[in-house]
Amino acid sequence: MEVCQFGSIQTAIHNAAGDDECVQIWNTQDFSCEQVLHNAKWGQVTALTWINVEPSIEGISTSICVGTGRGSVDLCPMSKESTVSFAPPT
Repeated sequence: MEVCQFGSIQTAIHNAAGDDECVQIWNTQDFSCEQVLHNAKWGQVTALTWINVEPSIEGISTSICVGTGRGSVDLCPMSKESTVSFAPPT
C-alpha cells in the first residue's frame, strides 16, 4: 500500500514509499524504476521530501528526506556520479 509520494517537476523524477521499508525512485519519462532505497529500521515510510542545499556540501546539493512511523528522519544524499542515484541509508 503506497502511503506517500513526492515528485520533482524540474527533473522528471518521482519518489514513492509505503509499508515495505522502501523508497522507489521513478523516472517519469519512461516509467522505469531507477533505484530502490531500503532500510529495515524504517518500517512504514510516512513522509518524503526533496532537500536542496545551496551552496552544496562536498559537491552534493540534493537529498531525499525520509520520515518514518517509527519516528526517525534519514537523509539520503544524491550520488555525485549520477543525477538519479542516491546513497543508501545507513
